[in-house]
Amino acid sequence: MDNDIVLTPMMKQFLDLKAQHPDAVILFRCGDFYETYSTDAVISSEILG
Repeated sequence: MDNDIVLTPMMKQFLDLKAQHPDAVILFRCGDFYETYSTDAVISSEILG
């Protein structure tokens, strides 16, 4: 069984952007909503409640 992690294009884009801007909270627009991932989701939930 292959143990390599396969990333979706959106997650690859997120990781690339996060590497370029480590201090920024990255928001992705998904239709009418915005989503955050990883530690950005934790930070957002602490700020927004």
